[in-house]
Amino acid sequence: MKAFGKIFFIIVLFALGYAIYPSLSEHLGWAGKTASSTSDEIVDPSDSEDGTSTAVTTDTTTQRPERPTPPTVVDTTTTDSTSLEQRFPYPNIKSLEEITANWTAVPERALPKQVTLKNDLKFQLGTSGSVTKPADSDVYTLGTNSSGQLRVAMAPGSQNEALVAMAETDFKERVTETYDNLVAGIRSRVDAQRDAERSRIASEVSITEAEKAEVRQPTSAASNDEIDIMKASIASGELAGLAPSDITTYRKLGFEKAGQTVFQIGAAVYDVKTMFGTFQTEAKAFIRDGKVIRWERVDE
Repeated sequence: MKAFGKIFFIIVLFALGYAIYPSLSEHLGWAGKTASSTSDEIVDPSDSEDGTSTAVTTDTTTQRPERPTPPTVVDTTTTDSTSLEQRFPYPNIKSLEEITANWTAVPERALPKQVTLKNDLKFQLGTSGSVTKPADSDVYTLGTNSSGQLRVAMAPGSQNEALVAMAETDFKERVTETYDNLVAGIRSRVDAQRDAERSRIASEVSITEAEKAEVRQPTSAASNDEIDIMKASIASGELAGLAPSDITTYRKLGFEKAGQTVFQIGAAVYDVKTMFGTFQTEAKAFIRDGKVIRWERVDE
């Protein structure tokens, strides 16, 4: 009976040990790996003194494959366009109010040939009486005065004149329209210069080194330097309307093929004075055989 009691007690102890082992092993760090574990074991034999393998656990949940580094893209547009903007700047154009001194001194070049009346206007015919031009009629502009009035005539060359307030005609509207069109034209001309030079630069890559070398060979003892060639050309009067003292700077621009002929290209920079202000522009020189073959000006 006592022996049976001892056996039963031992069986109970084994059952209790089996029941509490998983929880206890987790606290003691003895728990084994399960199939759902996200850790990998890397075996490094060198970690063990007796040569046995030691498992090193790494957590792969935080590791991600490295993305390839994208190629560096160099955008040369900004550099090129900045250079062209410096060479061909938009001019600082005077305002219409500045040009006309707030409509008290409109330049003769800015006068429209005719204006339309907004109200009836009477013209004195000397001792013969008068005649009235009705609203919506056109009269011909002769000039302005400091009081903001127009001198107008009934017809071109007519001696019958009258004064009318600018506000009673479409004078300001016409002058403003002309001004806006001229400003747009100036900016358009600058854009055309930039586009032409951009095209020249792009096409220069098709010119071979042999063609460039041929252009550089003068047929005489003249200088082969583009700037010296341009200076000599201007001094001899080949650039009509401009003297050497008018040139503010010279530029070497490279090469250009016109038809089947290759030229060295240079530029003489100068200022143009207009009623809108002073603008910087340049004359383009086509150089070959040690001389300027022709000049191109955009302000003509």
